[in-house]
Amino acid sequence: SQRSALDNLPEHPVLVKSIVTGDLSRAIASHYGVETVETLTGFKNICGKANEYEVTKAKSYLFGYEESIGFCYGTFVRDKDAVSASMMVVEMAAYYKERGQTLLDVLENIYTTFGYYNERQIALELEGVEGQERIARIMNDFRQRPLKAVADMTLQTTIDFKEGYQE
Repeated sequence: SQRSALDNLPEHPVLVKSIVTGDLSRAIASHYGVETVETLTGFKNICGKANEYEVTKAKSYLFGYEESIGFCYGTFVRDKDAVSASMMVVEMAAYYKERGQTLLDVLENIYTTFGYYNERQIALELEGVEGQERIARIMNDFRQRPLKAVADMTLQTTIDFKEGYQE
């Protein structure tokens, strides 16, 4: 928000997140004119976008993160970087303290502005060869008979990552 207020955003700014990461950041980024790009999980994919944009000049990588608490600000490290992440938190805390706010106050303002997001993952582990075979059968079944609805909600889109992921 501060870079936007100071008119300090580069041309075509981008936030990169993994496909399993929640979408609150997408709402915030959009509000400030920042595009959100999704990748498959892992910082090789997230920072791979930074590399791609550096070469093509099509977009400007601001930061990337994923639900596993990994964060990469800028292009200096191009991997999970707790040092720059903690530096950003300290900078935010100092900025808002000068204005009489805590980070919790800021979080509540985010929720008020963009809504509360209740997102969670469920991981099912199926081990061994039997587990792999069962997963293959389940995925094949989904591909042969795609879901049209879950409970009383009609599915709008189905994405199959078998052949890779396209933006």
